[in-house]
Amino acid sequence: MENTRSNSSSIPTILDGIKAADIKVNYGPDLPSDPEVVEYFDKLRPDTWSIIPPEEELNPQQREALAVFGNADNLREDPGYKIITTTSRMLVEAEARRLSRQKTTQVVDKCIKSGMIAKENRDRLIDRHAKVTEGTILTLRRQVLDDELDEDSLLCEYLQLGASNLGRLAILECLGFSKASVRGAISCGSIDDYESKKSKSEEFFALTDKEREEKLEKLLKQSERVIKQRRADRKKREQEAALEAAYKKMFGDDLEGATRRIERDVESLQQDGYALECLSAKLIHNREETELITGNLGELRQAFPDLCYPSGLNALDYLAEKCSADTKMAVLVGAQVMGTGKVYALGTNLATIYKKSDSSEG
Repeated sequence: MENTRSNSSSIPTILDGIKAADIKVNYGPDLPSDPEVVEYFDKLRPDTWSIIPPEEELNPQQREALAVFGNADNLREDPGYKIITTTSRMLVEAEARRLSRQKTTQVVDKCIKSGMIAKENRDRLIDRHAKVTEGTILTLRRQVLDDELDEDSLLCEYLQLGASNLGRLAILECLGFSKASVRGAISCGSIDDYESKKSKSEEFFALTDKEREEKLEKLLKQSERVIKQRRADRKKREQEAALEAAYKKMFGDDLEGATRRIERDVESLQQDGYALECLSAKLIHNREETELITGNLGELRQAFPDLCYPSGLNALDYLAEKCSADTKMAVLVGAQVMGTGKVYALGTNLATIYKKSDSSEG
């Protein structure tokens, strides 16, 4: 497959030695015209990188991190660099311990509040479980680069605006940042996403041209499936929201009150000589309010052309084969009601059909 045009909507950039494709590539599937699929595919494919946002879109810590790594070679020539790095390493380790203990304390206190553990075991459990893990360091990295350090952090003083560039560089390096990973974390959204994409990119460029082409074709098909599912989910949510709004409009917030009103209407019908004829039919179109319509069968057939059995057969047309057009009947909209007069279910497309007992048969 030859494709010498750009097949990425974003401009890929090389992130300090991490290999990335040129804007034009000689492999890759022709993209569909669907922009949502193209956008998802561009983010998924391992041969492109998102560009670093404009400086005005970066937070202060991101700008400072880019600046110090841009001057890192000169800063490392400073005579105090090694000493400050040693001090920074101890500071980062202390902050990691503080953060781990803070998180553990929150969990233990929550368990005490819920009654899961005894209050007298609090300190012992915190001491036992407050361990620095890889996750602790990842959290610190994210907090630093996202400018989300809490006010009690031991790093705040050394990372505030105007602080020593040498100290900032040392702390960032002790957290595991490099020029490449800082740029990658900013462009990819997080350090985790950068590391993942870096790994996938290296694996991708180790493939042959044919294998790369096959990989991109698979990713494109995956993108199409994902977007198709997203749209289906979105449509389902919209339908559910519309149905919920219609349900609320029909019954309000007091379902028990709505149920009682319907059951009173049914009781009144029964006193007038109407008996249950059918509760399995449903309306094709949702209604906006509950109503009880009485009349002869001919009139109701015109009023409810969409009242059908599950099979699709029109319920009133079927009844017309057994009853005359003058038969007195009633349709209750908004509920399925049992023969006892009790509501079985409420719904914007539900209905119950009644026939007056002394009406003539066809």
